[in-house]
Amino acid sequence: MRLVLTIIILAVLAEPASAAPSPPLSGTQLIKLCSTDILTCEKLIALIVKTGIDAGQLPACTGALNLDELTGRLLDWWKLYPEKAENDLVRSVAYALRALKLC
Repeated sequence: MRLVLTIIILAVLAEPASAAPSPPLSGTQLIKLCSTDILTCEKLIALIVKTGIDAGQLPACTGALNLDELTGRLLDWWKLYPEKAENDLVRSVAYALRALKLC
């Protein structure tokens, strides 16, 4: 599943070779991306949520959450628990979503 998610993330972030940034591989890198490119950040979070729902790892109601609010809550949670953001990207988002119990 991680390989598929990595391929999807790379596809979402595909840009011309001269401007292609490295996709975030950890929650910490996602936090940095969010501070410079919130739209790409939100797309990645939405992709991870959708993949988690499709895999049965997240409740379906997670997909109905407001993406702006969800992103803000994830970023706020990572400020409180920065050690959880040091994990790989999917695990970092999963820790935050499970802890926040948004729905």
